[in-house]
Amino acid sequence: MSDLENSQNPAENGLSRTVEITIPSKDRFGNQLPRRLKKKLLTETQIFMTERFGGATTFTGNGSVMMAGGRMEFEIINVISSKATGKALKMHKDEVFAMAKSIAAQASQESVAVTIDNVMDFVRSPVDVEEFVQPKSRWPIWLNSLLGAFKINRPDPEPV
Repeated sequence: MSDLENSQNPAENGLSRTVEITIPSKDRFGNQLPRRLKKKLLTETQIFMTERFGGATTFTGNGSVMMAGGRMEFEIINVISSKATGKALKMHKDEVFAMAKSIAAQASQESVAVTIDNVMDFVRSPVDVEEFVQPKSRWPIWLNSLLGAFKINRPDPEPV
């Protein structure tokens, strides 16, 4: 007989739990993440999940989110998923949320989605949203968001 068959609580010993971290492809301004950064986030998260739960699978899909002001943003997302024992999930759950927080900060996101057993939470970046600055731009954040909504390319203002 296997350990699973001998167990008093098979759900604790079998791979009955699901843990997922969503990796964005864009920053909070709608700009594509640099290819090197995206690859780094994918690789680090895949290794992280494998080390804690024994394996991981990456799925790619089309995501969409409703932004403030009613603008819909579309992007390619990667979901890194692991099956886990109840014991492993209990042991590593806080680390999963810390990893998502790190991903949000590195990707200049307000938050990153973590799904455990089909319940999604949005883990906020440790960086205050007001501290985010549009890369390579001196335009105010609100103007970047407004212009981004209309897909208007804008040059950096001339130095004064």
